[in-house]
Amino acid sequence: MKIKASALSDIKWSDLPGLCFKLFTVWLGSQSSAAFAEVITSAELSARSQLAANPYLAAGEDTESASATISVSPSVKVTSELSSFDLTGRVSHTEFTRRYRAATSYGATAAYRYKVNARLDLRAGANFDSLIVGADDILTAAQDDDGLVPFDPALNVLQQRRKLFGSNIGFQYRGGASDQLDVGLSSSAVRYGRRSFAPQVAQDFNSLSGRISYSRKVSERTMLGLSASASDTDYLNRRDGDARDYSVQATANIRFSSRITLTAGAGPTFASLRTPTGARVNRTGFGGSLSVCDGDSMARTCVFGSRSNVPSSLGGLRTTTNWGVSYMRRLSERSEINGSASFGLSPRNLTGRAVSSGYARAELGYNRQIAQNLKGFATVGYSDGFRDVTARRANYQANFGITFLLGRKK
Repeated sequence: MKIKASALSDIKWSDLPGLCFKLFTVWLGSQSSAAFAEVITSAELSARSQLAANPYLAAGEDTESASATISVSPSVKVTSELSSFDLTGRVSHTEFTRRYRAATSYGATAAYRYKVNARLDLRAGANFDSLIVGADDILTAAQDDDGLVPFDPALNVLQQRRKLFGSNIGFQYRGGASDQLDVGLSSSAVRYGRRSFAPQVAQDFNSLSGRISYSRKVSERTMLGLSASASDTDYLNRRDGDARDYSVQATANIRFSSRITLTAGAGPTFASLRTPTGARVNRTGFGGSLSVCDGDSMARTCVFGSRSNVPSSLGGLRTTTNWGVSYMRRLSERSEINGSASFGLSPRNLTGRAVSSGYARAELGYNRQIAQNLKGFATVGYSDGFRDVTARRANYQANFGITFLLGRKK
């Protein structure tokens, strides 16, 4: 089969992740000759009641409300000797006793892995989320090994519906007992719902990013490496704000003992933003992340921090710094406590035009296994935004609920 050069020229750069994902899944299907060995299905049903002082960090004084939430999260996991496929859905509905409208959130995540041989693993995934942005979402939209990363450092998107479409594709190659290469390409599209009570401020955007990293095991306890990443953010229906971001980092993963581990990365960042006149403004900075954990399966404490350029719904990139701590301790075979505290600061847009903003969140929770398939939980939390042009009351909240598991999970 021949492919004409003209056909290739018609492919847009923004279409590449979706095209790669389709080609990748077709290839995986052609390679899978063995039947799947196991299929696991399950679903979590959850009911929660909440008392909150300001669940959406709204302006004004009269912001408190009680609410009740019912959610369901079905999942299916299909595995064989060489591959695995995970599909998870989620739907939740919240009713408030006063002031706020009912809110429904929904989404799905799919992930596929295929082991080509002892050295090469391929992966592909897709996800979708639609939710009304609230106080709980300030620092919890994305979470990785470095801690909590804010989805958007601007607080103007609160109480708006945000839809996120994402896809990713990549591979991991182990050159031997000591060397590892990881390559990934991802795309996302962010859309905000229209406001009926105020002018629309949030900007829709598309983003494409790629990352390549190499690491080498230099001792039984230490891995050192180098990573490089690039991203391109395109804001819709506006001339300015489009941004490109590049970074290079030296990385380290060190296990000091059976309990203490350190993961770190640091290096320069290079950003380019389009101004209203169409000109490009270039900025050089410093980015990185640090995570130190101490503990085991019974108790674990982690301290983390990160600094990176994050796309903003106001347009352009904002240099965002986050740090915090998390804690978990098992009290018995059936119960545990966990807590976290996170703080973030986004001083300004890289062009200096955007206002400063900060955000903080803390939570302490207790979980108890009541029966084999039934779990109860209780949490208290705090969240707040500050250095914003809008005056907001902090949110203090208490939650109580139960979760029932149908089927089995692995």
